[in-house]
Amino acid sequence: MKRDVETSEGYDLCALGVSEDSIARPTIKLSPNDPDCAPVTVVFTDFPGLKIRLGKWNEEPFPDCGCDACNEDVDEEIAYMTELFESVVSGGFLEAIRIPRFGDGLVGSAFSEPDMPMTESERSDILEWRKGGRNPFTVFSESVLTSYERLSERGVKRSKALEMTGGQLNLEYDWKPWPRRRQSPNSESEL
Repeated sequence: MKRDVETSEGYDLCALGVSEDSIARPTIKLSPNDPDCAPVTVVFTDFPGLKIRLGKWNEEPFPDCGCDACNEDVDEEIAYMTELFESVVSGGFLEAIRIPRFGDGLVGSAFSEPDMPMTESERSDILEWRKGGRNPFTVFSESVLTSYERLSERGVKRSKALEMTGGQLNLEYDWKPWPRRRQSPNSESEL
């Protein structure tokens, strides 16, 4: 039976900017068979521990730093990672790159709370950003009335941004929910 999500494992998968010497065990990539669903890649590092790519460009280290001075709480890190995964799996994740005619690019991503999906209006506003409107990541971060749990944006050198988009000046991914497991009549999950 064909699975809805394929699992790949190996040292030759995307290393997310982690040096080969720092990879502690084989990388794992979860790839939904539907290309409209965001893939997830997990790299196990010797320090700080994990680096995770959600979708095409969003990368998160766990813990964020790992040094003794920062002393991140393990339970908080696990909760945060779980929220991100739930947002991706539920379709509450989108990301976009905008590269102006002159200057560097801007990569943005938004995650909704798993139990409060993005509204169509919020999705529309974010995707309008690629047409040159006001940056919605700034608009929504200033707003109290938003379902976004986390918004981020970062600058990317123009040459790198063009490489990331394959030469396109605007590119967005409005990721769909992953397929749900089907329940059999006796309440057992079918794969």
